[in-house]
Amino acid sequence: MRKIVASAVLVFCSALASYGQVAEILFPKKSFGGYGQFDIAPPHNEWDLNRCSPAAGTIDGRNTACAAFARSALGGYLEFKPLNWSVFKRVYVFGSPRFFFGDNVPQTRYTASFDAIGVMNTYGLIVDLPRQFQVRVTQQAKMAWLGKYGGNLGRADLGGDGPYGQNMSVGVRYSFGSFAHQRHE
Repeated sequence: MRKIVASAVLVFCSALASYGQVAEILFPKKSFGGYGQFDIAPPHNEWDLNRCSPAAGTIDGRNTACAAFARSALGGYLEFKPLNWSVFKRVYVFGSPRFFFGDNVPQTRYTASFDAIGVMNTYGLIVDLPRQFQVRVTQQAKMAWLGKYGGNLGRADLGGDGPYGQNMSVGVRYSFGSFAHQRHE
């Protein structure tokens, strides 16, 4: 079976190469796009990552190990268009990791610490439709806890899966104004 698939791929690529279109079909120009972002939350507005009880300071005291309330976040978004051929011209793959940092306990301890707490990954598939519509299939993975947050954090530990847990959704997006034509320039 492997030999049949390998032969089919080889025949397909050689047929495309004979027309000089391999570079245009596989990994076309402008096939990557995205952005990076850094956020800082002021005191009393930290991200609650659903790992520790909001009353962690009263449960385990001021120096509790359960301090997974993030002060800063570093993330981004990457879109990738692997094929520029037939109906696949409108298909994109995307990923959006977000790292959370901090060491804060609500109403008890606020620091500017940059201790790694965890990473939350979102990824999926986009299909562009006519008239600036898109269908988006999105998977939200469980929070991956980093460093000291990988184990049990005491009585205030909720053992959460992150702020949104694990989920999957299918959505429709409509773009208008200057956002409507960004991909097609």
